[in-house]
Amino acid sequence: MTSRKTTAALILTVILTATASVRAGEVTPESTTAAAESTVTISGRSEALACEGLARDEALRSAQDAQRAGAHAKAAQCFRVAGDHMRANRAQIRASADTSAASAQRFKTGMDSTKAQMKRLREAFR
Repeated sequence: MTSRKTTAALILTVILTATASVRAGEVTPESTTAAAESTVTISGRSEALACEGLARDEALRSAQDAQRAGAHAKAAQCFRVAGDHMRANRAQIRASADTSAASAQRFKTGMDSTKAQMKRLREAFR
């Protein structure tokens, strides 16, 4: 017979593994109940080639429009095509700041979820 601590540790390990994979986007709640099935989804963005092949003036105009709209990654790419590397670097920094802020929010949400699960687990074993 296993002890309560061993059982609690096993349950905790399973919960943390499941939540980590869900947060990483590897497993969705629906796929945990379905049979094992491998699916690969590849998505691309048209932003990567949005300004490729444009004239310098058009790329600059497109970059400025993208920057006003908050699409900093697209703006950086268009500024590079236009030859304005200083503004391209600034736009890239803004794009990575946006990305890091979103990552920090996802991390906080995951931590809150983990804390709530731990609280429920402690209450279940009282």
